[in-house]
Amino acid sequence: MPKVSVIIPVYNTEKFLRKCLDSVCNQTLQDIEIICINDCSTDGALEILREYARKDKRIKLIELFENGGAAKARNIGIDIAEGEYLGFVDSDDFVDLDFYEKLYTRAIKAEVEIAKGNYKNAENNEIDFALNEEIRKNKTSMAFAYCSAIYSNNLISKNNISFPDLIDMEDPIFSFKCAVLSNKIEIVDTAYINIVKRKNSVTSGIPTLEKIIDKLKGLELIIDYANSINVIKKESYIFVLTFWFLQTFNNSIVNKDFEIRAIIAETLYKLYDKIYYKKEVIQSINAKAYFLAENLQTRNINKFIHFDNDRQYLFSKLRGNVKRSLINA
Repeated sequence: MPKVSVIIPVYNTEKFLRKCLDSVCNQTLQDIEIICINDCSTDGALEILREYARKDKRIKLIELFENGGAAKARNIGIDIAEGEYLGFVDSDDFVDLDFYEKLYTRAIKAEVEIAKGNYKNAENNEIDFALNEEIRKNKTSMAFAYCSAIYSNNLISKNNISFPDLIDMEDPIFSFKCAVLSNKIEIVDTAYINIVKRKNSVTSGIPTLEKIIDKLKGLELIIDYANSINVIKKESYIFVLTFWFLQTFNNSIVNKDFEIRAIIAETLYKLYDKIYYKKEVIQSINAKAYFLAENLQTRNINKFIHFDNDRQYLFSKLRGNVKRSLINA
C-alpha cells in the first residue's frame, strides 16, 4: 500500500503542468501513488501526462473522454486510490519537495486522520499562517484548506465522503465534512503547497449566473450538512456559516446585473431561514458586513439590488463606539 495517493485533476494547464508533476514526482517521500485524471484537455496537457507516465511507473493516468469538471475527476481519483492517505494538487499549483514527507510523518506520529500544511503564494512567497491558527482553535475551518492537507483514506471511504458536483464550492464542502468527522487535525506549519493565481481560473473574473447559482447551492449544502449532524460545536457552526454567507455575498454582488442580484437576495433570504442560531450568526455577520446583516432581516430586495448607492457602509466594520443593534434580544 502506498503511503500517500496524490490526486491531480488536469484540464488545459499545459503551461503549468510540468512544474506541478516535477514537484510531485520528486518528493522526498518516494512511496507515493500519483493519480492524474485528464479531464478532456484541448491543449498539450495530455501529451505531457503520457510522457511522465512512461517515465514514472507510480503515475496512473486516467483519460476522460467527456469534460466533467474537477469534482468528478477528483472523485474518480478517490475511487481508485490505494494509499493510506490521500492528497490533492491542482495541476497549476506545485508542492515543496518535502511536502508529503512532512505531512505523512506527522500524521503517523500523532495518529491523526488529517495532517495540514500551509499555503504559499507562488508569486511572492507570502505564507498564510492565519488559517492554521484558526484551525487550531476551530477544526471546521479546514473548510478553507482542502489541498494543503492529506486525509486518511479510511476516513473518506468509511464515511463515503466525496466532492459534490459543483464548479465552485466543491472543495470546502469536502474539507468541511472531513474535518467534522476526523478524530483530530495535526498542523505542520513548514509543509508548503504553492498556489498559482491564474486570470482565467474558475474563481477569477466577474461571476456568471451559473457560478453564482453554484455558490448558492454550495452554501445550501453546507447549511444542510451542518444542520444534520450533532458533533459540530455551536461556535464552529456560527463561524463556518458566517464565513460562507459573507463569501457568497462578496463574490456574487460583483455582478451588476439587477436580475441576478434579485436571485441572490431571494436565495440568501431562503437560506438564512434554514440556519440555526440566527441571532448569533447575524451578530457575527454584522461585525463584517452591516448591510448584509441588516438586509437578511429587513428583506428590502430593492435596497439589495441597488446597494451601490449606499456603498459607504456596505462593509463597514462595527467598532465599540458604533451602536447599531439589529437584533431584539
